[in-house]
Amino acid sequence: MPEAAPSGFRELMIAREGLREPRQMVDPDGNRVQLVPKGFDGVTQLGIAMAVRSLGEHRRFYGDILGFAEESWSGGPAFRLGDSLLLLREDRAATVDPVRQASGWRYITLQVADIDAVHGELIGKGVREGLAPITLGDVARISMILDPDGNWIELSRRASIVGNLS
Repeated sequence: MPEAAPSGFRELMIAREGLREPRQMVDPDGNRVQLVPKGFDGVTQLGIAMAVRSLGEHRRFYGDILGFAEESWSGGPAFRLGDSLLLLREDRAATVDPVRQASGWRYITLQVADIDAVHGELIGKGVREGLAPITLGDVARISMILDPDGNWIELSRRASIVGNLS
């Protein structure tokens, strides 16, 4: 994969039973990963630490537009996405419109029941489209949207999770 400016997705946090304190690591590709005690900063399963240029714009996007519940963590606002937590930290120097195909954390995936309906609703609310809905054989139907900084978010309906694509 080519080198490029980092996306806003900066670190994957994975909750583990039995840990007393966080353990920071780097995977073989240079991505930051942190194992944390269950409940650390609200992370009960997965957490994604994210740098954003404007907390206000991202609060509106993840809360008002996507409808995720806002929580707080030691670094600022966070949004609960099922069992996962998106932890936001303002960084005015965060990359705008990061490329999707490069090394590093590049996108997150949200599983949704009806790709076409959800994608259309979000585009109707002014969300930027990254990729119109497409079907990948009998594996998945996906689309992609962009957050206010241009970070990629995949909307996915995987047959292995839901049983079929229809």
